[in-house]
Amino acid sequence: MPALTKFDQVKHTAARLRSAILCGEFAVNTALPDAQSIANENNVTEQIVREAFRDLQALNLVEILPDGRAVVQQWRRSGELPILPYFFLESPDPAEKASVVEELLHIRRVVLGEAAAQAAEHALADDLRRLDECIEAMRVYRGDTHRLVLLDLDFHEYLLDASHSLSVRWMANSLIRVYREFIHRYPGIWRLSHDHFTYLQELMTALRGGDPEETRAVVQRHLETSDQIVSAMVRMYAKGIWKPVIE
Repeated sequence: MPALTKFDQVKHTAARLRSAILCGEFAVNTALPDAQSIANENNVTEQIVREAFRDLQALNLVEILPDGRAVVQQWRRSGELPILPYFFLESPDPAEKASVVEELLHIRRVVLGEAAAQAAEHALADDLRRLDECIEAMRVYRGDTHRLVLLDLDFHEYLLDASHSLSVRWMANSLIRVYREFIHRYPGIWRLSHDHFTYLQELMTALRGGDPEETRAVVQRHLETSDQIVSAMVRMYAKGIWKPVIE
């Protein structure tokens, strides 16, 4: 087996520590073991551990003190959206995992609905052309669920671009990053509704009609339906009935 690269060593070390924090092995306001102890335990260098500490700090899980110690933060208060996929993977409370994902889906409906309304007023011809091209690409991969889900995410990113709204785009960026991470880690969860292409056609008609409220309604109605499918899969996971494929 080839030796791990420095990047992989940092990633694996950070993952072990992150899991321990999210599972409650290290209490809030307590320091993690010193870098030398962690390095010895994981057969890595202290430099690798210090970089892993910085990864954890970027997620607001720890604060690195001037003396180099990493102290666990009140991450339930200080955490941000990028922590969510890890929380879903590592938290010991399946019911809370399901609740957090369902809340995220609701927020996504609101943001994408607003993006659609803005796009109805501000989309340019090039924006509409790019959306049309994405739909055609989706038709090519109609039988490939995972590829369709990725293309659907691309489509809604183009919709965000078509809004020409910095505030909507910036709000959505964190959601998009988290959603992509979920798709990568749990490909079995994500499904599109059976009438997905009908939705896309209705959305493009509404966009070209320039009616922001109708366009918003089309997106939110569709997402309410498709999110029910995702929520059902998440609840099955929460009850231990089904396990997603984790990469």
